[in-house]
Amino acid sequence: MIIWIIIAIFAALVDLITANVFFVSFSFGSLAALLMYYFQLPLLIQVIAFIVISSISMILSYVFVRKFLKKNVPVFKTKEEELIGKEIILDKDIENEGQIKVDGIYWLIRNAGEEPLKAGDRIKIINIAENRLIVKKGLKVS
Repeated sequence: MIIWIIIAIFAALVDLITANVFFVSFSFGSLAALLMYYFQLPLLIQVIAFIVISSISMILSYVFVRKFLKKNVPVFKTKEEELIGKEIILDKDIENEGQIKVDGIYWLIRNAGEEPLKAGDRIKIINIAENRLIVKKGLKVS
């Protein structure tokens, strides 16, 4: 009997500390085994109840948590994804590929347009591929 109480408390504490929802399943299994002990069923039945209830609880909590997380976890853009759509004024000429500084970070860039990019051109970041910013020429700034 004491083992089921210890397992239930230990699993609940570990779950509270880790916020994992995994160990609480063992608490439910322990409580089921403790219930079997209360009805004076043999140890084998208690162990089977522990395994079955823990397994069912794990499956149900996994399904619930997975469904809950898909709906309620906001999707954040990465630092790189936030750059898409940003406009920059070039400080040097670039033909097809080159390097520019964007928000304090040096990036390799690839020109998606036909004509070379000149200093003073306004370029727009349209994509990121192979660790390069793909840019296209916009309006010229005087």
